[in-house]
Amino acid sequence: MTIDIIIVNYNVKHYLAQCLSALQQAIVGVDASVWVVDNNSSDGSVDYLQPLFPWVNWKRFFKGRFFLTPMEVPTWKNHW
Repeated sequence: MTIDIIIVNYNVKHYLAQCLSALQQAIVGVDASVWVVDNNSSDGSVDYLQPLFPWVNWKRFFKGRFFLTPMEVPTWKNHW
């Protein structure tokens, strides 16, 4: 069984970096996939963090898209 861990981000790149560092250690030996969904952050979150955490699956929503709600994540994830 695989565990999907989905994190919704908006302009918190430093907190997200800490979260992903801790998560990387926590999932050792666990069949898990990690997804970060960025809601059009203006702080450069994805550009800064994606090279540091290449094992994370990244999805960006750009201008014109409202914030992704937790209930929408499973639906969108199937199309990535």
